[in-house]
Amino acid sequence: MIGNRLLYDNYLQFRKIADCNDVGININFTVNYISSNLSTNPNTGVKDPKPTFRSDRDYEIGIIYGDDYGRMTTALTSTESNTANSSTNAVYIPPTSSDKANSLVVEIKNFPPCWATNYRFVIKQAKQTYYNIFPRLFYASGSFRYFLINESDRDKFKVGGYIIFKTAGGGPTNVNRQFKILELKQQAALFIPNAIECL
Repeated sequence: MIGNRLLYDNYLQFRKIADCNDVGININFTVNYISSNLSTNPNTGVKDPKPTFRSDRDYEIGIIYGDDYGRMTTALTSTESNTANSSTNAVYIPPTSSDKANSLVVEIKNFPPCWATNYRFVIKQAKQTYYNIFPRLFYASGSFRYFLINESDRDKFKVGGYIIFKTAGGGPTNVNRQFKILELKQQAALFIPNAIECL
């Protein structure tokens, strides 16, 4: 004690990422995903829900080693790579898997540090902020699409941005149905003739 302050001395600040022979460990793991089909409940005819990772997203994985006292390393990423520019600690789930239950699979290829008794994974999702919008009506005219949205959703759009449109059929997202926002305009009710109600 110095004054009213508690000081620590002669302690190790960081743990070495090394095996029991004090040889450094190269962190090496790969990340992939698997998709499984959703089963339909025979009583209701509705597909049973399953936990899933969202499609059209990049996921980066890190591993954290810990000991029995709760001390942990920082998030460690794989030092190996598939190619010169491709890391093994990230995976992309394409939009074609949006109608399936997606799970991440991590294969750890290195031994843990000698002192480690547990580990955990941390996940960073690289996609920027996005919103799910449920328009009330839409109208197709050639290559243009007009959507009637709620006033509360107006601030979620910006001119020059993009909308990825998913059909109401419940199938996978069609990556070719990406539309650029050309304008946002407030109009009177029922100004779009022959508009189709969104289900």
